[in-house]
Amino acid sequence: MENLEKAKNLLEGFKAETKQPAIRLTTQRSDHIAATSSKFGGLPYLPKNFAYPTCALGNRLKLLAQLNFAELPPLADFPTSGILQFFVLHDENIGREWGNPINDGKYKVIYHKEIHENDRMTDFPEIKFVPPKFVDKSWLPKISAESFPFEGEFLVTGELVEVPPISYTWDFNVKFKAFCEKYGIFSEFEPYFLITENFGDWLKMTETMPQEEQLATKQKSDKIEDLLIAFFGYCEWHLIGSYPFFTQEDPRFYVKNSKKYDTLLFQMASEYEQGKPKDCIMWGDMGVANFFINRQNLQNLKFDDVLYNWDCS
Repeated sequence: MENLEKAKNLLEGFKAETKQPAIRLTTQRSDHIAATSSKFGGLPYLPKNFAYPTCALGNRLKLLAQLNFAELPPLADFPTSGILQFFVLHDENIGREWGNPINDGKYKVIYHKEIHENDRMTDFPEIKFVPPKFVDKSWLPKISAESFPFEGEFLVTGELVEVPPISYTWDFNVKFKAFCEKYGIFSEFEPYFLITENFGDWLKMTETMPQEEQLATKQKSDKIEDLLIAFFGYCEWHLIGSYPFFTQEDPRFYVKNSKKYDTLLFQMASEYEQGKPKDCIMWGDMGVANFFINRQNLQNLKFDDVLYNWDCS
């Protein structure tokens, strides 16, 4: 472990090798947001006579975000034009089925390849809050008010950035282990891989491991994990592309057949400015929402198979 400090320079190399381009999205309040603009919330651009998005039970979905790619910087494999929209059910879980983020009809991602500004919907249906089946009616106004991450709408602009890997993603250890083996530093990080890659096996090992050795190994692993978090911690931005972040864990760790969703399509983080509670975006307790897609589907502009998840601390 005495060589761990020397490994920091190599960690900078790993960061440089693996960082990815992304579009960072910035929000601002505005009284002049066009129907076709990139925005969070508000009324969506929809062609006239377009069937308004609903869930499987017929409840109308609410616009979470709308991205006009003609207004945004170009990013490899993403559209360069057209409008991409994210709709979610306006319920207490914001369209997410806890424990099962695979799409069950409570959210939809819609892409409009062509935009017809002069032939669009102008008369929109009311979007009602969908209460839980079993609820104390006295709580209903509170649940309704707190069930969406923000009020009103925000104008959204984008800039190209580079995002380093995040240590909480499901494939971080795979990439990091390959890097450690490539540069001959695996032994310095072995306790971390021993504990984090298969915690069940680690617990079995502790049954026969001397207590002093067990404690020393755990302390080394914790020290390494703190170092990795310092290098590859959260990137709490609204993003298109690159690496996601989570306040809990990557859902692709536990959702069956979810590794195919290998690309971050869109991420909406929480943001809070002191003294401006109505301008905040809040997923639970400072959480984050992620939408994932398969890279090939993205390249083919197929957005009917997307994984949506949000979590909070």
